[in-house]
Amino acid sequence: MLNLSLSSYYYKSKEQVAPEIKKENDLLDHIERIALEFPRYGYRRITHQLEREGVTVNHKRVLRLMRESSLLVVAKRKWVKTTDSNHCYPVYSNLVKDFILTGINQIWVVDITYIRILLGFVYLAVILLMPFPEKPWVITYQRDWTLSLHFRHCVWPYNVEFRKEA
Repeated sequence: MLNLSLSSYYYKSKEQVAPEIKKENDLLDHIERIALEFPRYGYRRITHQLEREGVTVNHKRVLRLMRESSLLVVAKRKWVKTTDSNHCYPVYSNLVKDFILTGINQIWVVDITYIRILLGFVYLAVILLMPFPEKPWVITYQRDWTLSLHFRHCVWPYNVEFRKEA
């Protein structure tokens, strides 16, 4: 229509680009000042703070500038400590440390832990038979919302079956 190439249409001279760069640098200075004043603010909070101070800016632009300047806040992870080593109960020694396996049904290992899911936690109890140290066999496992005693009933048939074989 206009007999004009796209590069000519979108061309901006250096005089036109300079004010935009200055505006971008001023905005970046403003963002850096807010980030220093509020070190736990992410790009959303900084965008709202800029709007409170009268600077209208898109949150995607603030995110881009913060990412380019390494101003993004690294999220702190809550670490849930599940092991209480400072308890009053006896600590038992490792009975199979130097034990040499000579047959099946000699070492059983039991562990219980919990797994975080969206709705809370699920307990997982696992029983392993150790015929070979490098390849344990999973005998059974049980998932439950509560720590209950019915787990031992799941194991009892395996226990009787292995005792007959041994």
